[in-house]
Amino acid sequence: MTKIEKLKFVGFEKVGSWFLQNNNPTYSLTKNEDSKCVLYSFTSEDNVLYIGKTVQALKRRLDGYRKPGPTQRARTAVPQSSSLPAK
Repeated sequence: MTKIEKLKFVGFEKVGSWFLQNNNPTYSLTKNEDSKCVLYSFTSEDNVLYIGKTVQALKRRLDGYRKPGPTQRARTAVPQSSSLPAK
């Protein structure tokens, strides 16, 4: 079982994706954008890049990756193209 299959097995599902728009990372969510207390992951192809949790709305949390402050580690951590499974 791959790591992606393991995530799906425990209840993660794809709810969006990252892409570049005018050379800036952005995302599109198909559901769960207002859900709070969410486990989420960044994946690319068959690789799990990151698993996180948030108590704020998923959309608000992802905005923090899209527009990180100057000292946030996320400035270099956001993958340019990945799925966003969330439970």
